[in-house]
Amino acid sequence: MKEGSDKSVSAWEKAKILSVIVASVFIPLAVALSGNWYAKSLKEKETQARYIELAIGILMKEPTPENEQIRKWAIDTINHYSEVPIQEPARQELLEQQLRTSNETAKRIIEEMGR
Repeated sequence: MKEGSDKSVSAWEKAKILSVIVASVFIPLAVALSGNWYAKSLKEKETQARYIELAIGILMKEPTPENEQIRKWAIDTINHYSEVPIQEPARQELLEQQLRTSNETAKRIIEEMGR
């Protein structure tokens, strides 16, 4: 009967060793992948905030026929990164009128978006 219990202990020991090996490989890998995902997500949010900041800067300039296309791009960029898109009446206003806001307000909004 000792042979059966020896085999059972041996199987448990093998399982224990295997689980330690698997854990020592997968836990650091999981930590590295989640860290990479988090860093990538932060970098993407930072890039989005810079695009929105650029778009707001463009819309703060006086509209002219020469800058109409870049103003359309700015509005499209804000729409792309915004959870609430700019509706057509507001889009027309932004194309035809200068955005009236201070840079400090725009920076505060951008910072809040990054949180």
